[in-house]
Amino acid sequence: MFTSAPHGFFLDFENGLCLSTQFGHMNYCENRESMEHIINRLRRNVPDKQSASKDAEVAILFEGNFITKKVVDSDYDVIGYVCMNQWLDIIEKCKNFNTDTLK
Repeated sequence: MFTSAPHGFFLDFENGLCLSTQFGHMNYCENRESMEHIINRLRRNVPDKQSASKDAEVAILFEGNFITKKVVDSDYDVIGYVCMNQWLDIIEKCKNFNTDTLK
């Protein structure tokens, strides 16, 4: 299932995993900006360019808990600046992950 989010979307897999993919301001991606920059842009009424990004921030959850480190080779629950090829690899890992190992 696909679910939209303010700065990206969630993919829910049949095995119960959820892949959060975010690419808006304040996410770890090319669109990341400082709060001061965001406020200045809003004051000038400059349109938000966050609807596209060459990379994204991802996290993998199971039953509301971060399990990113158990599914992919990472030291973090949230992985930033993930390019398209890495993201596609993460989708395959999520799809094929055996959640019985979490119980």
